[in-house]
Order: sequence, then structure tokens, then C-alpha cells
Amino acid sequence: MTKKKTPARAKADAIPIGKALRTLRESRKLTLQHVSQGVGLATQIQLSKIERGAVIPSLATTLRLASFYQVSLDYLLGRPTVGFNPEEPFWRAVHELLAGLAPQDRERVRKSIEFTVNNL
Repeated sequence: MTKKKTPARAKADAIPIGKALRTLRESRKLTLQHVSQGVGLATQIQLSKIERGAVIPSLATTLRLASFYQVSLDYLLGRPTVGFNPEEPFWRAVHELLAGLAPQDRERVRKSIEFTVNNL
């Protein structure tokens, strides 16, 4: 038998999501308004409440936020991620390096990585 979550317990579960969302937004220098509009929230107040842990986002909203930030649900839930955390300095440096390449060079890098992974 599963215990029903009390409001206090449910709110405590929302905190990792809120912290992760706030960290992502601030690290990318985005406003509440920009993110709210990007994921289709009615107001930026909703996002602010989610970030503070005052409101638990629906699964649909959580999925839209994960997609917007290009992170996994595990990342938003504060679960350990294996191999890829877009906020780690290494991955941010990789992203910046790739962003500076011409599209055909990025494609060459992608194919090289794919070949390497498939032939390990």
C-alpha cells in the first residue's frame, strides 16, 4: 500500500525541480517572462512559484520545461545523470566550441563522434 503524499511532502518533492529550473534560467541569463512564453505558461508568476517550490508543475509543464532547456527529467528531479549534464563546465565548453563552427564542420564532428561510439 502506497502512502498518500501530504501537501508538505509533495512541496518538498518540488524543491529540486524548482532549484534546477532557477539555476538553468539564471545560468543562461533568461528572464521569467522569456521562459514562461517559451513553454506556454499563462504568466511568469506560475514559473516563479514553480522555481520557489510553492507549486508542483504538471507532468506536461515539466516535459515542456525539460525540452525548452534541453535537459532530462532526471536532471530536473535532481537525480544523478550519467555522462551528460549541460551545466557542467566541460559540456558548456563543448557547446561553445561547436557553436563557433560552420555547419559543415559541426556535421563532420557529429559523424566522427558517431563513428567512434559505434566502433568502441
